Amino acid sequence: AGSLVGIGTLDASASNSGHDNMAGGSGGRIAVHLTSGNSFDSVKFTAYGGRDSDGSHASSAGTIWLKRASETYGELIVDNNNLTVNANKTTMMTINTTEQLDRITIRNKGNLGIGGSNYNTSLVIGNPQNISGDNLAAILQLFNNLTFTNITSWFNLTKITFYDNGQITNLSDNLTITGGMTYFLNESSEFTNTNLTIDTYSNLSFGKDGILGITMKNLLLRNGSVVTHRDNPSTEEFKINLTLSNLTIESGAIINVTGLGYDPASGPGVGTTPYGAGGYGGFAGDNCLSGCGWGSGGPSYGSMKEPTRLGSGSYSSGTGYGGGAVIINVTGIANITGNITARSITLGSQYASGSGGSIYLIAGSLVGIGTLDASASNSG
Repeated sequence: AGSLVGIGTLDASASNSGHDNMAGGSGGRIAVHLTSGNSFDSVKFTAYGGRDSDGSHASSAGTIWLKRASETYGELIVDNNNLTVNANKTTMMTINTTEQLDRITIRNKGNLGIGGSNYNTSLVIGNPQNISGDNLAAILQLFNNLTFTNITSWFNLTKITFYDNGQITNLSDNLTITGGMTYFLNESSEFTNTNLTIDTYSNLSFGKDGILGITMKNLLLRNGSVVTHRDNPSTEEFKINLTLSNLTIESGAIINVTGLGYDPASGPGVGTTPYGAGGYGGFAGDNCLSGCGWGSGGPSYGSMKEPTRLGSGSYSSGTGYGGGAVIINVTGIANITGNITARSITLGSQYASGSGGSIYLIAGSLVGIGTLDASASNSG
């Protein structure tokens, strides 16, 4: 259309299924191209996914592409009406194509995928700030290639949870993750020569196999930032394993893998009888709720000088989760004014706890007033 006016609705949403545990279909696709106008007036656009009768199972949103006459590539909107979908149920752009856009808006629990299994789709966009969400329930998943047309030193996908499983082009060697976003780092080759800053109230989570490790130059954690790794329910896979030139953790910043080791009933130091606590650096104590010996704690394992293992969970009837693992090799200075924490956690009362995890720090020198804490939680 040359221009668009009105208060009507263009709706390509899926219908709901009307049954429990049976989602409706995905949303469809809407495209509106204005050849002379730059306003969509009060017209509403919806392409919601369908859900089951109680909203517990839903499908992904469709796509809404809007192009004003003044724009070169237009805007993509992904809006799923606050319906939660499984992580692998993503909204997709044109399949097997490199798409170029001026802006992307993800809102109301939208979940956009760039590429994916058997889908060779890539994205070209000007800057990270051209991609925004309404809160961290807005998800962007990269499986293929993301190219910024400008060299990017501020990675600010505002209020977006971003999963990096692909390759990003045109990142600066001096990069700041900012904008209150959460960045799940699963593919790390683009960070090899990077001086990386995690800005205030932004988060970095490692989803890469902990054995492989990640090499950067300098890492700076600003006040209020958090670095963590993914959970390890029953297998030892995810850890923070970094090689750095220098590390700075400011006051109020934290590397926190509390409770991200083994779940209850898992791990080499799991409690050996009902209500038994998890062991790691030492043998766990017995549960004496109904007489000592009623719940036997788990055994010790791992290395004293090179601790790299996850903390173990409590026995299956408990709710104790082991601590995660932090392995950092700093060739220069480790300046720790904030904290590194690998504690276990216990959920509920009268249950045994898991064991603390690992903090293994090698540094040329160490300064600061921070804390390294791999303690076990109390039983509750």
